[in-house]
Amino acid sequence: SSGDACLSDFAERMRQVFRRDSDALLRLGGEEFGVLMPGTPLDEACQLAEHFRVELATRGFELHGQRLPLTTSLGVGCLDAQLDESAEAFFKRVDDALYRAKAEGRDRMALALS
Repeated sequence: SSGDACLSDFAERMRQVFRRDSDALLRLGGEEFGVLMPGTPLDEACQLAEHFRVELATRGFELHGQRLPLTTSLGVGCLDAQLDESAEAFFKRVDDALYRAKAEGRDRMALALS
């Protein structure tokens, strides 16, 4: 289907941007993906995430010879032992940031709050 082709293209774009050996790409749900970037400072993670968002918006998605817009909402955070008593707590903080990005108008990045 067109939706499957779009998700496949999206995942391939992720692989092109987040390609360092330490980067781990995850499919979290139907249309949700994650990237774990061990040892990456928050500012660098934000730069990579924003580069990915802009690249998607600029290139779009080609379907049947037609270029369609492709946007993404992103939540970005850094594991913090003071805030995150578990991996689940960290994921929840970043997931909340993702939903804040969606609520603020989509096609944007939001930082996980401390």
